[in-house]
Amino acid sequence: SIRPSPSAAAAAASEGVVVATVRHDEQPHLTPRQYGEGLRRKRLAAGIRSGRRRDGPRDASPPPDDESSGDGVDGGRGRGRKPVDGDKDKRKRSKRSKKDKSKDKNDGKNDGKNKPGKNKPDKNKPGKNKPDKNKPPKKPPNKKPSGGSKPKPKPRPQTSSSSSGFANEPSSSQNLLQNDKPGRESDCPPTWSKERRYAGGDLVAAKGRVYECKPHPHDGWCSHNAQFEPSAGVHWTMAWDAVDSCDCGECTPEPTPKPVKPRPTPRPVRPTQPSRPSGSGGGSKSDFTNNKSTVQRVYDMLDNKRSSIDGSIFLYQGKEPSTVYRYEGFISGLRIMVEDGVAKKHFYLGDGSPNGHLYGLANIAAFLGQSMKETIQYDACDENNWDYLAGGAGGVVYPLSNACGQLEQDYQDYHCPEHERHMECEVDSKMSLTGTTHAKWYGAPGPFFCGPKSEYEQTGIWDHTYACNDPWANPPRSCDVYEGQKAGRYDNSRAVANRNGRTDVEGCCWWGRGVIQTTGICNFGKLNYYLGARAKKEGRDSRYPKVDFCKDPGIICSSREHKELKWIAGMFYWLESLQSYDERGWNYMKELHKFVDGGMTDNSFIDGVSGVVNRGCHDPPCGTGPVDGIQERAGNFNKVLTLLTS
Repeated sequence: SIRPSPSAAAAAASEGVVVATVRHDEQPHLTPRQYGEGLRRKRLAAGIRSGRRRDGPRDASPPPDDESSGDGVDGGRGRGRKPVDGDKDKRKRSKRSKKDKSKDKNDGKNDGKNKPGKNKPDKNKPGKNKPDKNKPPKKPPNKKPSGGSKPKPKPRPQTSSSSSGFANEPSSSQNLLQNDKPGRESDCPPTWSKERRYAGGDLVAAKGRVYECKPHPHDGWCSHNAQFEPSAGVHWTMAWDAVDSCDCGECTPEPTPKPVKPRPTPRPVRPTQPSRPSGSGGGSKSDFTNNKSTVQRVYDMLDNKRSSIDGSIFLYQGKEPSTVYRYEGFISGLRIMVEDGVAKKHFYLGDGSPNGHLYGLANIAAFLGQSMKETIQYDACDENNWDYLAGGAGGVVYPLSNACGQLEQDYQDYHCPEHERHMECEVDSKMSLTGTTHAKWYGAPGPFFCGPKSEYEQTGIWDHTYACNDPWANPPRSCDVYEGQKAGRYDNSRAVANRNGRTDVEGCCWWGRGVIQTTGICNFGKLNYYLGARAKKEGRDSRYPKVDFCKDPGIICSSREHKELKWIAGMFYWLESLQSYDERGWNYMKELHKFVDGGMTDNSFIDGVSGVVNRGCHDPPCGTGPVDGIQERAGNFNKVLTLLTS
């Protein structure tokens, strides 16, 4: 059973809170969302909110009217419902003198020295020795707001450790599972399981504590693998917050088998598929090849929408026109991939049926909707350094060795299937490159770079808190890593490993580039094999005979002569991984036709597409977690499709 600590019970009693004994083995099985909703309702009924805030209040509405919402929790003063005629005893308990209420109020403010109150002077401001009763209490630094007017019971002391050198474990907030009626037993959340998918706000129990899944973008790690298991995983603090205590023995999760080191491939290149059978999902016969008149019709429709595409689709952060992605480069790349194609594959713009042009426009909308999420909204061609570790003066640090791979990936090991291994680029340990683009927020990490150990003996972090713009320093400092830099610096004073253990960037020149982030030695090798210098060298037709994607993968982003390369790289991925996708009964081309023929009304098609792009399968989590931003991707798709078909 769950029993509160004596100090916590005393604090709760002073406010009229009844703490019930909870037996875990008598509770029905609840999902994390059901448990979390119940816990939030009970806290609201008690006048206590969770200390962790997000974009707004957790639950602005009061709990529903029931027998338990105003009885036994808040001394008859609960906000759950108004007293009715039969509640005489309750009204008597609530009719206390102002003197008694004032006494209780003062007692509650002084029952713990760590609780901020109105009568406590603000020590952070010299000269302020008297409290100002007309102003709300000041929030102590580095502590979460309580969200309610009543003092909370003292949190139970906790000790923990982390095997990561930069892990900062959050402190627990409230340590009482508060019940909404005396004698009624509270519910205990289910234990964490690597087989279950979690979303932001879900709660689980593990080793005597209750944990809450952090909101987007961290919620993708809540279901990732055992390294994010609450309290036990090496990186659990990146996915979970400790929010409560849970003393029942049954809360301890079953032993988790030692995880196999994951090497997820978010942009998998699928093996070359045999010719597709005829027939579309809508029932009309089609071999999914382009019709010449349909292609020209789609081109004309796109040209008529040129200004709208540049003004409402190709935007940085949804507001400013992108400086990297413009219609001119998009249409140039599209024409090449439609008319020339790669390895007898062509970007699909529709067949000769009445709905032919709609198939093509929906295919374009799916491509652009994913591109908006992946790169266009960040105005980035090179992959940004975004995988951080907890630690440092600013709370997080960004390892420079993330150029080798983020989220425990190793881009040098992105191999082709066995029958296509001959197309791969060879890893050159002496190659030295620096990215062209980077994130743009205040103090954002600089571009990725790679080079031999003779050039970079060890790599450290990007320190985003460093004040680089300080002309009064001795010597004066300036921000010169990239144009528009406001803060931050490369700091190689000590070696800091990324999640894969790398403390160098030798041979690590294969990070993502282009509109859908072409990544790894297989993808760049295929571009070179079909479109670049290798094709020319081996006697095949080559669109870019002087471009060697293996010797300079950065040319996708840096080329001024061929601005369409960033688009072609993404479209090549689309041909290889989307238009050729046919797994477990889900065929991309058939689903595309089915979506159009069915009236283009639901998100099942685009959700499957998002799974393939972000996780490598149409029905994630596929062992690597849920889709990142699935709703945003669907929204982008619908926005583009509406524009193109209106």
